[in-house]
Amino acid sequence: MKRYVLLVLISLAISLYGCAAPKTSIKPKISKAFGRSEFIVAEIPSHGLIGDGLAIAVGGGHNTEILRQALLLLAAEGGEQYIAVIGSNHTLTKVVLINAVKEIPDNALQHLHIAFLGDQSAGAELKPAVKRTGAELVIVSL
Repeated sequence: MKRYVLLVLISLAISLYGCAAPKTSIKPKISKAFGRSEFIVAEIPSHGLIGDGLAIAVGGGHNTEILRQALLLLAAEGGEQYIAVIGSNHTLTKVVLINAVKEIPDNALQHLHIAFLGDQSAGAELKPAVKRTGAELVIVSL
């Protein structure tokens, strides 16, 4: 019985808080997509199965506002700016990016280049949302 309870508690902890998985080096893929080696990385953290599901249900939670402010600050710096938006949960990352650009005025992110690390199928939703802001979107497949 104790073993069963311990297994349930460990499973619950992993689903609530996520688990650390080894990351492969993605910098070369993003560098190739941007055609440059220097860029900013905005990582959307995973909070496990239940936490991510809740964050998706509320449109990305506080990560949406943080990313929105980061995009606006980069665009305000002027010149060509590059940012990669990544996360271990690609659905959550997509939701955060879509909702982050939703309230940004048209053409406010000109000269900003955004790389989304995830599935190419996400482009159908991401491209129109990002294009409206004037930013360029590149989807980098894993």
